[in-house]
Amino acid sequence: MNEIVSKSETSPIKTIDEILERETTQNNKATWTKLDKTSKVSKLSEYAKRVSKEKGLDDTDCQELSKYLSDALERKRLLSVKDVSYDNTTGEITKIHCLTFPTNSNRKFTLKRGEKRVSTLKSLGPGKSRKKADKSEKPEKTGRNG
Repeated sequence: MNEIVSKSETSPIKTIDEILERETTQNNKATWTKLDKTSKVSKLSEYAKRVSKEKGLDDTDCQELSKYLSDALERKRLLSVKDVSYDNTTGEITKIHCLTFPTNSNRKFTLKRGEKRVSTLKSLGPGKSRKKADKSEKPEKTGRNG
């Protein structure tokens, strides 16, 4: 009788583990906009490590880059698909389009906006045109009526 109980206890645990594994693989295959914030932060830190190796940055610069990218995510600068090239099959960030690396010694990373914002005044109509009346057309005021 103990054998029957032990088999029934382990089978639901295995199925739960299988379900959780399926969910994690499905979450990794989601698009960049569908990922949750914690997975985005982890993917950004992996990207920062990979880029720092490619660019020859030291560990402090790598940590600064990952902190800068996570702050940019907090400020909602890396949310859209236009900002980040993300490969769904591998689950890696291939490129951050607006990220620029400095060439000077102080190493400040920047995110440059690629889109030019059009002024809202240009989209409005010309508005009302007011005609200025000449002073000669106005009737002259007299001191008294009559």
